[in-house]
Amino acid sequence: MNDLFTSRRFWIPAVCWMARIIAGLLAALLLAFAIGQGGPPNPFAGSLPEAAETFAMFGIFLGLLIGLKWQGIGGILIIAGMIVFHIVERKFFLNLFFGCFELTAILYLISWYLKQISKKSSV
Repeated sequence: MNDLFTSRRFWIPAVCWMARIIAGLLAALLLAFAIGQGGPPNPFAGSLPEAAETFAMFGIFLGLLIGLKWQGIGGILIIAGMIVFHIVERKFFLNLFFGCFELTAILYLISWYLKQISKKSSV
């Protein structure tokens, strides 16, 4: 007999909703930062690294929102934005705040993968 915590019927929605909740909170926080700074930053007003960071954060924000519906695409967008951000900053570990974005991307990709496995096993 399948236990509740070992069945896929529990983990697929649980991982999906953990990612959605974290993504919603992070997207709201990014939006609050953008509004608090006087609107979205102009990527063409600063230097090249600042423009790259702005586009990377925009990609991360899009990944957070798109991942609410399509977890695989959202996870890839977040990871791509984080890779650009890490390259521009030249650091592997930025801080715990950016770790939350990476955690969300990983949860999105795990959720997408579990859904793909479940689709294949049900066919």
